[in-house]
Amino acid sequence: MANTFIKHKHWSVFWYLWALQVIWSSITVAQELDRDSLRAKVVQFQQQPGYEKDTVFIRTLNHLAYRYWSTSPDSVMAISKRSLTFSKRIGYQRGAVTAMIHIGTAHYEKGNFQEAIEVEKNALMKAEKMGFNKEIGVLCINLSMVYLDIGMYEQAQQLAYRGLEIATANGFEKQVARNHWTIGQVYELQGKLQEARESFARSKELYERAGYQRLLHLLDISIGRVYLKENQPAKAQEFYQKALKESGELGHRAGMVRAFMALGDFLEQTGKSGEAMEKYAEAKNIAVALGTEQKVAEANLKIAKCLLETGKLKEAYDQVQTGLELARDIHHMALTRDGFLFLSKIQAAMGDYKPALDSYQEYTLLGDSLMNQEVRMQLVKAEEQFRHDQEIQTVNQKYQGQLLRQRNYTYFILAVSILLVFIVLLLALYLRNIRRTSRIQKAHQKKIDEQNRELERIGKFKDRILSVVAHDVKTPLNSLKSTVDMYQEGMFNKEEMNMLTQQISTKLNEVNYFVNDLVLWAKSQMTQASARPNGFEIKGLVEKTISLLLWDAKRKGIEISDRTQPGMAYADEEMVKIVVRNFLANAIKYCDNGDQIILSTRSDSEERLLVVSVEDTGTGIPAEKLPYIFDEVNMSTEGTHHEIGTGLGLVLCRQYIEMNNGKIGVESERGKGSVFWFAIPLEEQGS
Repeated sequence: MANTFIKHKHWSVFWYLWALQVIWSSITVAQELDRDSLRAKVVQFQQQPGYEKDTVFIRTLNHLAYRYWSTSPDSVMAISKRSLTFSKRIGYQRGAVTAMIHIGTAHYEKGNFQEAIEVEKNALMKAEKMGFNKEIGVLCINLSMVYLDIGMYEQAQQLAYRGLEIATANGFEKQVARNHWTIGQVYELQGKLQEARESFARSKELYERAGYQRLLHLLDISIGRVYLKENQPAKAQEFYQKALKESGELGHRAGMVRAFMALGDFLEQTGKSGEAMEKYAEAKNIAVALGTEQKVAEANLKIAKCLLETGKLKEAYDQVQTGLELARDIHHMALTRDGFLFLSKIQAAMGDYKPALDSYQEYTLLGDSLMNQEVRMQLVKAEEQFRHDQEIQTVNQKYQGQLLRQRNYTYFILAVSILLVFIVLLLALYLRNIRRTSRIQKAHQKKIDEQNRELERIGKFKDRILSVVAHDVKTPLNSLKSTVDMYQEGMFNKEEMNMLTQQISTKLNEVNYFVNDLVLWAKSQMTQASARPNGFEIKGLVEKTISLLLWDAKRKGIEISDRTQPGMAYADEEMVKIVVRNFLANAIKYCDNGDQIILSTRSDSEERLLVVSVEDTGTGIPAEKLPYIFDEVNMSTEGTHHEIGTGLGLVLCRQYIEMNNGKIGVESERGKGSVFWFAIPLEEQGS
C-alpha cells in the first residue's frame, strides 16, 4: 500500500498543478511570457512612481507563481501570498481565489495535505459565493487529487463528478477531459482496471480533439500503467514508448522526463534493473537541464534502488544520499520518505545496522505523516479543540462575574425573544382570522352576485316573454278576431269568407309555431335542459320534416330539393328535428315564388362530424345582422308574405346544437339567399 501510495503521489502531482493552467485561458497579454519576462514585468510595475497594485499586477503575480510550480514550491508560496494580500486590499475576488489555489498547490507539492485541503476548501467556498465556475472546476480537480493521495477515494470521485458536471455545463473542454482522467485514477486505485482504461482513453480523446497535444503522453503513461497491472507488459511498454515518442516530437522535455521515468519503472518491475537505470539517467539529465529539482531527486533515488538491486552498494549509497539531500532541501515529504527507506536497505546490506535502524525509523515517522494524513488531521483538530476548551475554562475562572452578567443578559434576550414570538403568534392568529373572515365574506358576496345575476336573467326572460306575447302573438290573434267579427256583422259573403279561410289557417299555423318555439325556449331558460344523445338516421329525419312543411312551400311556389345522403348521427334526435324544422321554416318564410331550397349533408371525417345544410335563394340577410343572428337580442323580421315569428327559433337552435357538442353557422348575402348549417357528431362504428 505504501509503495502504491508514493508512486501515485508522483504521477498525480503534475496533474494537480496542471489544473491551474485552465484558469489562465482569459489572460491574453501575459499568457505566453516565460518566467524571466514575468519577473521583469513585476519589477517594472514596482519601479513605476506612485504605481498602485491593480488587477493587471495581481494577474501577473499569479501567472509568475504558476511558472514556478515545477521547480520551487517555496517561490510559488511567497509570490501567491503577496498576490493574496494585494487582492484582498483592492477587493479583487478572482485574484484572491487564484492566489489561494496556488498556495494550496504549493502545500500539496510539499506534502502538506492538511494545509492544502484547508486553503483550497476556503477558496472553493469563496468561488462558489462569487459564481466563478472555472475556478470551481479547477478546485474540484485539485481537491480530488489531494483526496486521492490520502486514500479518500470516494470523496475524490464525488469531487471529480461534480467538476465534470460543471465543466460540461459551461463548455470547459479541458476540464471535462481532466475530470475523466481523475475518475480513471479513482477506478485504478479501486482495482477497476477496465473502467480506468476507458476513462483514460475518453480523456485522451477529448484532449486530442481540443488540440492539447502536450498532455497526450501522460495519458499514454496512465494507460500503460493499467496494462502493466493487468499483466500485459507488451501493451504497457507500447504505450510508454508512444509517450516518449510524442514528447520528443513536440520537444516537450518535461514530458520526456516523465516518459523515461515510466519506462524505467516498467523495466525495473520486470527485473531489468540495468536497462531501467539507463532510462532513469536519461530522465535525470533532462531534469537537471530543466532545473526540476523534484525530478532530479526522484531519479537519484530510483537509480540508487537499481544499484542496490545489482549489488553496487557504494554507488547506491552515494546516489541515495544525493537524492535524499535534495528531497529534504525542497521539503518533499514523499521523496524524503523513499530516500530513508532506500538508505536503510543499503546500510543494512553494507552491515551498518544501527544507522540502518535509524534510517528506517525516520522512514516510519514520515510514513505515519503521509499514510495517516486523515488521522493526523483529526488529531490536530482534537488538539485544537482541547486548547479551545482549556482557554474557555481559563476565561470562565478569571471572568466568572462577567460571564454571569452575560448569562443574565442572555436570559433577558431570551425572554424578550419569547415575548416577541408570542406577539408574532397572536398577530398571525389575528391575521388568519381576518383572512378567514374575508374569505367567508367573499364567498357570501360571490353567492349574492350569482343570485343577482340569476334574478337579472329571470327579469330579462320575463320582459322577453311579455314582449313576444304582446307583439308577436297578440298581433295575429287580434287580426283573426277582427276578421271573425266582420264576418259575423255580415261584412263578408260566404264566397269571400271561403277565400279568407286559407289566410286564417295560415295565421293559426304561425301562432302554433310561435307557441311551440316560446314553450321550448322558456323551458330551456327555466330548467337545466340536457341532451339525450342516441344514434339515428339523418336522411329519414330530414324527409319527415320536409313532408310536414311541403304544403307551405308549394303554397308560395317554392321548390324543395332533398340531396341528403344516408348517414348515422349521434345526438338528441328530438332536438335535431327542431333545428331542421326551424331552418326549413325560415327558408320558406324568406323565399318567394320561383325560389329554391336545397337540403344536403356531408361528412367531416377529420373531426368526425356530420354537416347538415339548408340553402335557399331567398332574400338573404344584411351583413350587419349576421354576427348576431343566433343571439337572443335578434328580433324577427317579416317574411316575403308578411309572415312573422318570435325571433327565438335560431336562439333555440344554437342552444340545442351546443348541447350536443356540435357547431352551428350561417353564410348569407343580401338578395342572393342564405346557407344555414349545423354539424353534429357521427355515430361511432360498433356503438
